[in-house]
Amino acid sequence: YALTIYQGDPDNTLATLTVAIKDPNAGAAIAAANQFNDPAQPGYHYVAVEYTFTGASKTEPANVTSLLWDWSLAQTDGTLIGESNTTVVYPDGWNNAYDVNDLYEGQTGSAVVVYQVPDSYTGPLLATAYGQYVAL
Repeated sequence: YALTIYQGDPDNTLATLTVAIKDPNAGAAIAAANQFNDPAQPGYHYVAVEYTFTGASKTEPANVTSLLWDWSLAQTDGTLIGESNTTVVYPDGWNNAYDVNDLYEGQTGSAVVVYQVPDSYTGPLLATAYGQYVAL
């Protein structure tokens, strides 16, 4: 399911977005990517989520870093999970938002965001921003 991201009014579409879990237990991949990557804090595990944007504006490029700013994960009870604040060197092939160039109409780019999810939570995860929820 592709979401539409617009600026100001629905006729000013900046990009479309699809969201998917890239790795539900990303700790091993993160540990293998760099010996200095920290493990998730006790009682949590890393979940990697991939956000894929396609630029849609004829006049303004979509900046992936800006578009990702407000996204987080949510548990079904409404508890929000923000991006992990642990500095992580990503595995090869995983792009940080800062690695993706501005996207002009028709151009596509993907960025991975790492979250620390409580081990005790076993329900579905939702990506959320701007009052929208996407089941992952």
